[in-house]
Amino acid sequence: MPVKERSRAPSAPPPFGMKEIKQAIPPHCFVHSNLKSFSYLAIDLAVCAALYYVAITFIPLLPSLLQVIAWPAWAIVQGNHLTALWVIAHECGHYAFSDSKLICDIVGFPLHTFLLVPYHSWRISHREHHHFTCDMERDEVFIPAKEEDGVHGPHNGEAHPLRVLIESLLLFGIGWQMYLTTHVTGRKYPRHTDHFSPSSPIFEPSEYTDVLISTLGIIAWLAVLSYVAFFVTGPMWVFKLFVMPYMVTNFWLLLYTKLHHTDVELPHFRCKKLPLPLKTCFQHFVVCVIIVLC
Repeated sequence: MPVKERSRAPSAPPPFGMKEIKQAIPPHCFVHSNLKSFSYLAIDLAVCAALYYVAITFIPLLPSLLQVIAWPAWAIVQGNHLTALWVIAHECGHYAFSDSKLICDIVGFPLHTFLLVPYHSWRISHREHHHFTCDMERDEVFIPAKEEDGVHGPHNGEAHPLRVLIESLLLFGIGWQMYLTTHVTGRKYPRHTDHFSPSSPIFEPSEYTDVLISTLGIIAWLAVLSYVAFFVTGPMWVFKLFVMPYMVTNFWLLLYTKLHHTDVELPHFRCKKLPLPLKTCFQHFVVCVIIVLC
């Protein structure tokens, strides 16, 4: 059956500038409130702590057969709420949690480190992603495959169901880890690229210390998890209490970012020759298109 033809979103530069975009946004949206931000953080932390208490205290009391059902169900619920903490750390990376960059870093670093995200490293690459959104040459994530690279999509616009299944399992299983360690789907650099090496081409020399601190934070947290797994509780407890909800959080992260960035109606562009103000406006326009499509 032929695929229904879909109209594409506008790909020409928009007939307005950044000034008009900012004027259309209510002024209160630019005001940061530490009280409101920390209240959201406190609520999310309280919910996650309560769920950990339930898991540690009550699930082990259930019959073995019920535990087989209870642990995955609990992991799904906890993973959903850990996603809320992931999003708060994301806002810290944008320095949107507070007017103070120091407060943003103090909050965002432990939250992202707990979820095995190198806070500053991802903050930097994500900043570049927003600056070069949908730029085929310089975006940092979800750059579509190009025919000149020898990659061809399905001729009728639909992939085989088996291919979709395999790609989905890989994406939701190891996609996030592959992105952090190999920069897969991101901008092509002439040498190995990752989010852990301070000398990775993603980063400027001035960002060396921030990247190093982020990597050391991940190493320290992995060391803690390993110690708990092998000398305190046993590997299965760490798997059930941390790895399972962690995978659920990664699932949501990958699902909504994939939906945001890969719709066939979303325009991509090569605009190195565009003047910077026009290019910046166009990239913000693309972000607006992403929001509308979702």
